[in-house]
Amino acid sequence: MNKTLRSLDHISNNTTDISREVATLVGITGSSGASFLAGLRTDAEKILSILMENEKANHELSTAVGRVTHTIGDLSVFVGDIEEVGAEIELIALNSQIKAAKTGPEGAALGVLAEAVRNLSDRSRMQTAAVSETLANVSSSAERLDKNHMGNSEVVEVNKMVDQLTTLLDSFVAMDERVLVLTRRMEQMGKDLAGG
Repeated sequence: MNKTLRSLDHISNNTTDISREVATLVGITGSSGASFLAGLRTDAEKILSILMENEKANHELSTAVGRVTHTIGDLSVFVGDIEEVGAEIELIALNSQIKAAKTGPEGAALGVLAEAVRNLSDRSRMQTAAVSETLANVSSSAERLDKNHMGNSEVVEVNKMVDQLTTLLDSFVAMDERVLVLTRRMEQMGKDLAGG
């Protein structure tokens, strides 16, 4: 009888050891029963949340870039109109200079005024050229930014992959939980065999 009890005690200890080894193998930690796979699943959910936030920010960025591009187009038209007015003013100033020269000494004041208007027109043309160049640079940067952001199809593809990963992790967690239940049952059976 003592030999049988010792054998059952030995079986109980071996069952407990095997149960601990299986728990270690599947990554079950502590008394909470949390596993590496459950932690991995939580991390995947965090990644999904970050990706969704990124997709939202991407959409907002795309919308903002679209508005900037539209505004730049409007400003370019406005600058073009200013350049046309400047060219017309320059022609008026040139005509005034010609009339002042034809008028003689009485047209000298008109000539000085026409020269000032022509100089102002030249400075205006240089300024509008600088504004046009800046607008072109901003437009080019906005286009590059728009091309570089993640498109909808890429976002959908990433979401599909994350969903697949989450499904796989869910199945691993379910298997992990089943292994936990079985190892605990095995450990309890060993204790029952040992009589305590």
